[in-house]
Amino acid sequence: MTTRHLAILRFHPGGPAVTGHWTTPGPAEAAYLTWIGLHTKDHNPEVTVELLEEHDGTTRTLRKWAGDHEVIAPPDPPA
Repeated sequence: MTTRHLAILRFHPGGPAVTGHWTTPGPAEAAYLTWIGLHTKDHNPEVTVELLEEHDGTTRTLRKWAGDHEVIAPPDPPA
C-alpha cells in the first residue's frame, strides 16, 4: 500500500481545512513549514498546522503547530 504525506492547515478548530497530499515527505514538510511562516506570524491561537503520514489506513501525526509553538515535534536525532 502507498504511504501518503499530508499537510493540513486550519484557521479554526474543527473548521474547514486546507490540505495537501504527496507521495514523498519533502513537499509535505515544505508546505508545513511554509504555512507556519505565512499563517501563524500574527500569533492567532486558533491556527493549527499538522504534518501527517498515512499508511495502510493508519494516520500518524509527525508534527503539529498550534498558535505560537510546535506542540508535537520530531524526535531528536540519536546521539
